[in-house]
Formats: sequence, structure tokens, C-alpha cells
Amino acid sequence: GKNATVMRNLTFMVGDISFIYYTTIDGKPVETPNIDSAKIGCNVYEADENGEMRGILALNSAKIPEQAFGNTLKTVTTVGNFSILARAFAKQPHLTTFRADNISYMFTIEQSAFSKCPALESVLINGDDKSEIINIIVGDYAFSDNKALTEFKITGCEGVAYIRLYDEAFAYCSNLKSVIFPNSVSENSFKMSDRVFLDCTSLGSITFPEGTYSIPDHEVFDGCSALRTITFPSTTYNFNFSFKGCKNLSTIYIKATDEWATKSIGFNLMQDHADDLK
Repeated sequence: GKNATVMRNLTFMVGDISFIYYTTIDGKPVETPNIDSAKIGCNVYEADENGEMRGILALNSAKIPEQAFGNTLKTVTTVGNFSILARAFAKQPHLTTFRADNISYMFTIEQSAFSKCPALESVLINGDDKSEIINIIVGDYAFSDNKALTEFKITGCEGVAYIRLYDEAFAYCSNLKSVIFPNSVSENSFKMSDRVFLDCTSLGSITFPEGTYSIPDHEVFDGCSALRTITFPSTTYNFNFSFKGCKNLSTIYIKATDEWATKSIGFNLMQDHADDLK
């Protein structure tokens, strides 16, 4: 219909949180001002067919559509539950930092939302430990081909997170050195798809959170030439990685205390990946 989400060219305050909005009519954004920092709240307006604002809506998950802002952004912070739609911040030439705070239920970063941002260095996602469950979804190619990206971190949702990383989410991030997940997630709630860290040639180690049962997808770490250490939690009983190009991989820690699980993981390594580990 004619209704559209409105994020008009203005800033208004709720407490000490600044909300910046721009307008979309029929999915087409109007020109936005040149701004270098955006702090975006999870409440949105609704517009009628003439683009008039009709009051604020308190939504569970607000949406940021494709190419939401101009090309002058340097930092973006979201507050609350969001869906960042496909290519929303892709190819932002000056964006250095993305931060998501106070996630209480759902946070989705869709396909290529931050891909090919040549200056992007840091991505920090912070949940609310008081929530019963927090869903964090990172879509296909969400941060792919970001050569300056050095860290990706999810915190503040110990034991309550559901985390899913889709195909090539961080592929070709050649300077990615630090990937930090919560120490624990909800049971069997950490999932990865194919080639998530493909050719992340600076990634030296990674630790999977407690609650990770199985990671069955292939080629997760292919081409990670600096990878030395992988740590699996006590809950893991199976995985099916390929380690092609991981020439420096020297240690795989398996914390599983169950004898069958330990033998199963070890057998899979020797049976399926002996050539990769040479």
C-alpha cells in the first residue's frame, strides 16, 4: 500500500537517546543530510500516502532499508531490536564502526548489509542479559569483503542467545583478527553455514560457545592461513569442517567430557580432514 516507514530528516530525543530518521515513500528514500554519526532508536513513524507522519509506533523490530543514508557516515549505533535490510549500509566509504546496543529479542543483519565498506574496522553487538532469549542473525555476505575489519564481537547475552551466521558472512575480511562470541548460548543454538570465514587470512584463533552441539557445514575456515587454534566446548559432539589452506593450524582443543563425543570428533578429523591438515 501507500503506507511506508518514516525516518524523516530530523533528530528527536527520548531521555538521553537521540533518534535520527529519514523518509521512505513507496520504498524510495528521499535525500538525507550529510551526517557522520547516526544513533537510531527502534521506534518508527508511519506515513500516509502524502508522506505525513501519523504518530510513533513502538515496534518489536524496526527496519532499516537499502541505502538508508548518504555516503558520509562514519559511525552507526542502533538501540533496541532491528532488522537491517539487504545492502542498507553497503559500500559506505567512510564507515568505521557499527554498534548494536540493548537487544532484547531479535537482531537481524540481512544479505550484504555492510559488505564492501572499505573503512569498517569494528562490529560490536550487545544483548540484554535479562532477556530470556536473544536471536542474532547475520545473513549471507553481511560483512563480506571488508578489508579493514579487525574485530567482530557479540556480548551481553550469556546463555540466552540464538546465533546464526549464514554463507560467507565474513568472507574475504583479510584483516579480521578477533572474533568473540558469548561464553555460552542456549542449547544447540549456535549455527554456521558454508564459508563463513572464507579467506580470513589474519584470523589466528576462535572459540565456540558452550551450547554449540554440532557444526555440520563445510568450508567454514577455508583459506584461513593464519589460523592456529580452534576451541570446541564440552557440548560439541560433531562437526564436519574443511581446513583447506589452514597451513598453520596446530591445535584443536576439544573440551567434550563424553568419551563417545571425543572419539567421534577425533575420528571425523582424521577420517575426513587428514589431507587438509598436512
